[in-house]
Amino acid sequence: MRRRALLAVAAIGVARQAGAAAAPWTEVMGDAGYGAPALSTQQGDLLLLRHGPGGNVVVLHKPWDDGDGDRPQRSQQQAIEIATAALGANDPLVPVRDGPFWRDPARWLLWREGAVVHAVDTTLRRQSLQLPMSPAALLRPALQRSGGPVEVFALAANRRSLRRLCFGRTAGNPSRLFEEVSLPLPAGAGSAALTSAGGIACGLWSDHAEGTTLMVHEGTALRHSELRGLHPLSAPAMLAGPDGLRIGLIVRQGDALSLSETLFPQRAGDAVTRLMPLGPATTALGATLVYRGWDGMPPAVHAVLSLADGRFLRLQSGGIWAPFEPPAPPLRPLVLVPGVRAAWLLCCDPASGPLMTEV
Repeated sequence: MRRRALLAVAAIGVARQAGAAAAPWTEVMGDAGYGAPALSTQQGDLLLLRHGPGGNVVVLHKPWDDGDGDRPQRSQQQAIEIATAALGANDPLVPVRDGPFWRDPARWLLWREGAVVHAVDTTLRRQSLQLPMSPAALLRPALQRSGGPVEVFALAANRRSLRRLCFGRTAGNPSRLFEEVSLPLPAGAGSAALTSAGGIACGLWSDHAEGTTLMVHEGTALRHSELRGLHPLSAPAMLAGPDGLRIGLIVRQGDALSLSETLFPQRAGDAVTRLMPLGPATTALGATLVYRGWDGMPPAVHAVLSLADGRFLRLQSGGIWAPFEPPAPPLRPLVLVPGVRAAWLLCCDPASGPLMTEV
């Protein structure tokens, strides 16, 4: 039987339990952050934006881990309300860390209200940054190196530029907005990753009649690669390594699906793409995928496919799709994160709330 991730609750300042609200868990957005596994355990935080009574939006926090799934009674504990947000709040984000999640006690949670991006830590300190105008989206995930600031990319409303936001954690390291970076084509979706060289990178795709253009922004460089005849069904998954930056996509080519993996070399050189056939795509609506590759481990790809009839498939080794029945409706957009031995999908039971289920 598949394990469910533990959703143990930590006390966070003076906060209220979400169970006090009578509204069902029906209008919810969420994200799941994580760090590097330690002691055979993966830990992270959930952030949920839940529409509450009176039209307000309740911001909720819930820790999770995948190290002890044989004790399901602990998953019954409730999320903790840490703030309220304006109606229309969206883009919940929990940073992905480069080290074990527990190593840094300042655990940050982010969301957006129009052009204002809010960041709250788990002691309820709050910061905000004002963008010049409301963006199309904040790109998932937010990123944080151990002891460092929280950083996130905003995709402009016209999808033709990026702006980096940096939330400092001390008075000597103030929060700030970086200059906009223009994109050669409008981006449909994007993602971000910490690089092995100590920086951060953003990968995006632009879908057009000829196929897909991949774009990678790292430092001051902007590189691109063409995927002729391929059209994306997923946001890009990114994995940084000593050989460069790998970008994975579930793509459609006619009536067939493939896993596309493009390696942008660490040093100068052309990007190289390889395809793995994944079978027919006649009823596929969308997909999500994630790389699971910790130090000393060969990288693995996990993916979930959403079908037009409401069913889901998960990707098995060898490029085979298998039926997948989550115990509760997955949140949209799909949130899939890597664990120690598997990947985890963020779901939400209309009666009892959020849970992570193994894929």
